[in-house]
Amino acid sequence: MDKDNIFMERLAPLYKKERLVAFFKSQQFADCTFKINGAEVKAHKLILACSSPVFEKMFFGEMASNEIVISDIDVEEFTQVLEFIYTESINISSMVNAWSLFYIANKYLLDDLITVCLEYIQKHLTMCSLVLSYEYAEMYNLHDIKKRCFSDIVNYANGTFCSDYHMKATTLCAILKEDITEIDKFELVVQIISWAVIECDFRKILIFPKNILDLLKEKKV
Repeated sequence: MDKDNIFMERLAPLYKKERLVAFFKSQQFADCTFKINGAEVKAHKLILACSSPVFEKMFFGEMASNEIVISDIDVEEFTQVLEFIYTESINISSMVNAWSLFYIANKYLLDDLITVCLEYIQKHLTMCSLVLSYEYAEMYNLHDIKKRCFSDIVNYANGTFCSDYHMKATTLCAILKEDITEIDKFELVVQIISWAVIECDFRKILIFPKNILDLLKEKKV
């Protein structure tokens, strides 16, 4: 094989990628539209179908349509996913962003993006994101991440309760079943009451002692 052929072989993938990026940015030849919360995002059916069996069925199946309405995804995050499909690169800005992208990747069976999101999540776990990640991992049956997060939650309970994230009642109950040694009983009671006050506020319940106790009984805390 001569040098010119080697050069062309190396150039071809890069050239194709640059062309896809150009199509994505210019929307030239776009033949499908996603309607998301009042915004419209245009794309190319064939490129999306090649990346996902869900998109393939969506655009070329029996109920195919060129216009798709999406109500459960933010337009900014969906655009991030499209950019990943076209460019094979993505800039994940935070743990919340990573889990939102994971949701989209899981919904549309984008295996490469799922891998990227999970790698980011495992690499960037912090005290502030432990409970959030534990609850998402539980939702998606991601046993390794769930186990790692819960172990750290129990071992560093004081930091967990000081986080701004408001955990689910089921998460609180799971924590209280463990032998928590890092935080004394009085402080634990204070944290439980603080959780109940925030929960009442979220649920538009008047913050009275009786309502707090009723809520804790209801949630079996």
